[in-house]
Amino acid sequence: MGAVGVSGSGVAIDVEVAKVAVQVFSSMHQRQASPRALYYPYNS
Repeated sequence: MGAVGVSGSGVAIDVEVAKVAVQVFSSMHQRQASPRALYYPYNS
């Protein structure tokens, strides 16, 4: 992706990437119980 911001924005970017990754992971493994589901309850 790239450095969009150097003053603490790296954390926000990581969070956004993590959200997308979790959403994709949940979409692929909806039936499977994932530990990440406890932190990111997106699979409704």
